[in-house]
Amino acid sequence: MNKQPPNFCLIHNRPHIDDSCPLCDDPLEEAAERLKPKRKTATELGIAGIHGVKNENYGPAKEEFEKMSQIHDIIWEEGGFCQCESGTISSHPLYMIILKVLREVNCHKQDNLTDIIGYAQLIDDSFDNK
Repeated sequence: MNKQPPNFCLIHNRPHIDDSCPLCDDPLEEAAERLKPKRKTATELGIAGIHGVKNENYGPAKEEFEKMSQIHDIIWEEGGFCQCESGTISSHPLYMIILKVLREVNCHKQDNLTDIIGYAQLIDDSFDNK
């Protein structure tokens, strides 16, 4: 690993005699700190996700939620197909399966299929505990 001498300004890429850079008048440690990449907040990452790759792969979230709502109505209200009541602990993994199926329809990712299997197991486990 290429180590710089202790009195090396990373901003200007040159060594200095003392602990501060005469070009930027910063202590060398502060100059080095300014060069470190900033950690993004959860909010920044979340906003980037919904307006970035996820939006490109799966389309607008509003459309996805509208489709989820339609499927919910078919499962729980129109046909009574589901043995678990809407809003119960067993129904939440089913909501996630619906979401993952909709995402898989828009863009294949192994993560979608893996999650569907996992959520299905959670539903099965919830019936075993009754």
